[in-house]
Amino acid sequence: MSKSTSKNSIAILLGYLIIFILPTILNQIFSLKSVIYPVMTADYVLGALLLIWLNHHFSNKNSIDGQSKWSHIILWGILGFILTLVIQMGIQLISYAILKTTVASQNTSEIMTIFSKYPYYMLAVSLGAPIMEELVFRKVFFGNLASFIPPAFAAMISSLLFSLAHNDGHLAIYFLIGLLFCYLYKRTGDIKTSMVAHILMNSLVLTIQALL
Repeated sequence: MSKSTSKNSIAILLGYLIIFILPTILNQIFSLKSVIYPVMTADYVLGALLLIWLNHHFSNKNSIDGQSKWSHIILWGILGFILTLVIQMGIQLISYAILKTTVASQNTSEIMTIFSKYPYYMLAVSLGAPIMEELVFRKVFFGNLASFIPPAFAAMISSLLFSLAHNDGHLAIYFLIGLLFCYLYKRTGDIKTSMVAHILMNSLVLTIQALL
């Protein structure tokens, strides 16, 4: 791993950590209960822009990065998005066949409770979070680990961390989606591909839940 790659990875991880805990710290200091969700929305959106800037500022490439046209990125991003829906429905059908019940996502339920009162929070979930998570779990963890171990193992480690980070009882779904996003990144050599799929997935889930 080059020095620029190491600096880029450390900067992104530190930036992500600060962005993640900043609303909590500010709330403890200034008691922001009445405006905590506007603060969180701004934090996630601006945080995503910051991580994008950090990623481009160091201009580094790992073993996965390559060159891809926007048409290729959009095409594979949409295909990946469709496959995420297939994965989710498949796991849910299997769970229902075995357990005879459907288990709601605690993470999604909490987000929808917030979204019902603060619609603009969708920007944090549909744009901010997917962009940051792709840069952290796919670009930093998967991309860097794939330089030292077989990409398949790197993808599994990255996807396990991705599923544990969501921590809502749907580890298998998040793990498989994480693997798919790793494949999209590797297939096109561009992290924007998995970002497109991730943004579309989160946006559709929120839209369907809102309509229901």
